[in-house]
Amino acid sequence: MPTVFTQDEIYAIGLMQQSVMYESYKYNFFSRFVSYVRDDRSRSPADQPMPPVSPIVVKRDFSTQGQRELTVPMLRNLTDPEVYGDARLKGNVEKQSLIYARVYINQRRNGVAPPSGMSDQYVKPLKLYDKARMQLAQKLGRWTEINVARAFYEGYSYNVTAPTSVGGLGISKVQHPHIFAADSGKITWSANPTTYASNINAAVNNLLAGSPNDIMSANALRRFRTACNKLEIPFIDVGGMAVRPLVMHENQFLQLTQDPDYISAQENANVRHAMKNPLFHGAAGIYAGFVIFVREFSVFGISTTASSVTWGADNPLQNVDTYPVKGAICFSHNALCGGWAGGPNFTFDEDDHQNYREVGVRVIDGFSRNDYKDNMTAGSETVVVNKSSAILLTYSPDDWN
Repeated sequence: MPTVFTQDEIYAIGLMQQSVMYESYKYNFFSRFVSYVRDDRSRSPADQPMPPVSPIVVKRDFSTQGQRELTVPMLRNLTDPEVYGDARLKGNVEKQSLIYARVYINQRRNGVAPPSGMSDQYVKPLKLYDKARMQLAQKLGRWTEINVARAFYEGYSYNVTAPTSVGGLGISKVQHPHIFAADSGKITWSANPTTYASNINAAVNNLLAGSPNDIMSANALRRFRTACNKLEIPFIDVGGMAVRPLVMHENQFLQLTQDPDYISAQENANVRHAMKNPLFHGAAGIYAGFVIFVREFSVFGISTTASSVTWGADNPLQNVDTYPVKGAICFSHNALCGGWAGGPNFTFDEDDHQNYREVGVRVIDGFSRNDYKDNMTAGSETVVVNKSSAILLTYSPDDWN
């Protein structure tokens, strides 16, 4: 039997629907880096507006209902050489190139109910239904942040890679092509997932030695900056300051703050002035061209075998992983693409003559890392290209002191 709401209940649920998107956005760290793209259906496909230049590009509308996947247009960085002197420019210009990244989407739902055995005569005075909105918004925002992080590490958000037995789409995880170890540099990529997993495993085992070169340090960040430059990961211009966001684990930042070079750099007046920028809200510092943000449940540790790679815990909100090797994430423009097909929407359920009620929220979305095949160079179509993000592994265990 459908639920019958009073006018006050309908109004309250309406307010919940309107405010949850703002509140879930507030709780998602990555939201500050998101821009949205829409199809202008009054224009032909060739005359669509250019997509925004942003670290995370999300498409919010769909031309066909019921889609499970979509393509999100991403603007490719320009790389051709310049023309000098009186050399002819006409005919030697670089074509703007759009990369159409594939994004899978799937429904995600969360729910909350009053404590077991508590009837409405106790629930209503405590206003537990009103508090459910805040709880669900917070949880939705945090899970969205976790899904964005998983897309960096594993190619797709977890609602996409989760097994079909639990409602996921069962899409295979794809390890990041640019993973660096603090002690040895870039891990050799392979088109064979098992071979690449073996290479990652060897690098992780080397880091477990815990030598001074294995931990997060100013020297590791300087070397990582050089690697990002070689990968042509662009800087983000913020008020005339060129930076790359770097999200690291609490343990990594603890190690970094013991480094005299890092401590000295934070005393620079330019660094203190830059930290006033709204984009840097919550930032822990700036060093080597990185603006550093510190997270715990959305920066994962890594566990490996000779043939497999595991990032983080299944539910970081309940149990943060204790893997001693952590993976800091550097990203720039066009790093991720996402699709948002619906929600957040609240649902309301009652049972036993309104004695027990549940409030739920759902959203249909998905995120994907912006990898693409090298189709510009003959004979290299199997090579994965990524010019927008990278991962730095360090030995940063919980018991480090």
